[in-house]
Amino acid sequence: MILQTKLHPPPLAHDLLARPRLAVRLDAALTTTLTLVAAPAGYGKTSLVTGWLATPSGPARGERGQSSASHICWLSLDAYDDDPNRFWQGVLAALQRAVPGLGVEMASHLDKPALPPPPQLLATLLNEVAALPQALLLVLDDYHHVADRAIHDGVRYLLDHAPPQLHLLLTTRADPP
Repeated sequence: MILQTKLHPPPLAHDLLARPRLAVRLDAALTTTLTLVAAPAGYGKTSLVTGWLATPSGPARGERGQSSASHICWLSLDAYDDDPNRFWQGVLAALQRAVPGLGVEMASHLDKPALPPPPQLLATLLNEVAALPQALLLVLDDYHHVADRAIHDGVRYLLDHAPPQLHLLLTTRADPP
């Protein structure tokens, strides 16, 4: 079971520092499959992204290339998420908040003790995302908690085969492998 509070961006601070130059760079990065926001602890990575998402011109509110407005999918990671089953359960829960019913076949694999390899685990999900009329922005906050090679391999597969509707944004203290 996924804690529901992990599926929402944290509330914006009342004294949030506006970073318009970085917001413009985040907007521009949406033309790619991956955006990596990496900086040491305390530099405001999560605040930057939540502030950007809340802006009137943010990714959920307008045209982006060929895509219409995005569904925002958020997952806050912690040390307990460095387990492939738990990680992918969280990712799927985040996606299903935006698109109920997405990933039913993938969910059936997540109840088993050993996950199949990424092509078998993620192929149907990627095909379902490819059929969506709207874009999905999946934010994985605090990705530095992930060290498990199987998770990194799955994320790499997801990125290598992502349809145009999917954009992944990682916040992390260290560049992932």
